Amino acid sequence: MTIRVGDNVVLKPNPENDLWEVLEITPNSPVYVKIKGLTNRLIKLATEDQVEKVSELTAKNILENNKGKTTQCLASITHTFRPETPSMTSSNNVISKIPGRVLHLDSDGNFLNQCLDYYKEKAITAYGYKMKPAEMPSRILELLNTHNPSILVITGHDGFTNKKEPFSLESYVSSRYYIESVKQARKFDRNKDNLVIFAGACESFYEALMEAGANFASSPKKISIHMYDPAVIASEVALTPILSRVNPGEVIAKSGSSFDEIGGIDTMGSLRNGIPFNMGSNMNRSKLCENIPYISPCAMCAYRYLCLFKGRRWKKQVALNTTCFLTFQTPATKAISFMVATLILSSPKWFTTPYQHLKHISLK
Repeated sequence: MTIRVGDNVVLKPNPENDLWEVLEITPNSPVYVKIKGLTNRLIKLATEDQVEKVSELTAKNILENNKGKTTQCLASITHTFRPETPSMTSSNNVISKIPGRVLHLDSDGNFLNQCLDYYKEKAITAYGYKMKPAEMPSRILELLNTHNPSILVITGHDGFTNKKEPFSLESYVSSRYYIESVKQARKFDRNKDNLVIFAGACESFYEALMEAGANFASSPKKISIHMYDPAVIASEVALTPILSRVNPGEVIAKSGSSFDEIGGIDTMGSLRNGIPFNMGSNMNRSKLCENIPYISPCAMCAYRYLCLFKGRRWKKQVALNTTCFLTFQTPATKAISFMVATLILSSPKWFTTPYQHLKHISLK
């Protein structure tokens, strides 16, 4: 049976495992066929006698079988934290979970849509863009400025074509573009906890991706990863509290992969607790103030002038004992002055307060 560009094929001798699409056929002798995985993120070369064309029915059966295995695998994944809907929170709906936002760049539209569905299922806000790997480095800064995500995923298809030169960019199909994209992203934010990056696909240049600034990358042993692996890693980071550490071993194991397929570094989570309340209401503020020492307005004014002396804006976000983040603004005589001054006159009581779950308070 004659094989043409665009045909669905399988690889011998295990035709039931994966489905491939023919991208290119070389006219040389022997004839080589460049194929792209429809059930994985791999691009590879095979000789004409290694591939076999399949019918539409067979291709459909392989895709459905693969989808069934994937669904079963994803169902077994339990994240550290799941975002709470109003019905799952306390009776007065005081606490809400806010996962980190994801920007997902993918060279495969089908895989991208499946990953976006996965994010939606986990109640994670995600922005997805399909583009060729060569387009990613030139567009990534614009998209980062537009969406300002907590987590960036750079993936698609890749392949390790020259086993004799594992440390040469020429030995990989798409790795050079993923590496340059990571470098561009680090120009936007060099802090690896503020912007968490997953980069790579099947058989990608792992060492160079990590050197460029990725938190997680593939593939240490130059083997295939699953289509969902980037989304699973990103979701685990998005659903881990911001003051908790994402352990690479645990998160990679949850994805169903191993250190042969994906590697990474210690990374802080991106999930924040939100407390929606109105300072102008008659709510009882004693709960928020309990166990926090009173600080006079004088101490508040001292901190204000310290900020001005250093050329900082008065309205800014400051860390309060690494536990509570507070946005404040003039005048200093506002009722919240004692909370801000705690930054200077820290009290050990704060670390024993029952309100350590406070992560983000917006007071105006």
